[in-house]
Amino acid sequence: MPVIIICSDLDESETGTSITNSCERLATLIWNKYKEEELAKNPGFLFIEHYPRHNQAWGDVVETFCLVQFNFDGEKFSS
Repeated sequence: MPVIIICSDLDESETGTSITNSCERLATLIWNKYKEEELAKNPGFLFIEHYPRHNQAWGDVVETFCLVQFNFDGEKFSS
């Protein structure tokens, strides 16, 4: 079973860079730190970005979870 990684945006307004704009960098950092430990034991990982209630553009949506797909060039992830 793949490792599931959930990265959440801060549950506040105006917190700086969003998870969407940081996910490639975060995935690369996580891969580099854990590729020989936890990630080596599993067939890859699933990266999910989470937006809590304060960062929603839709009025009645409480929060969202989205699966992010990446390309990997051997060194870093990109969308």
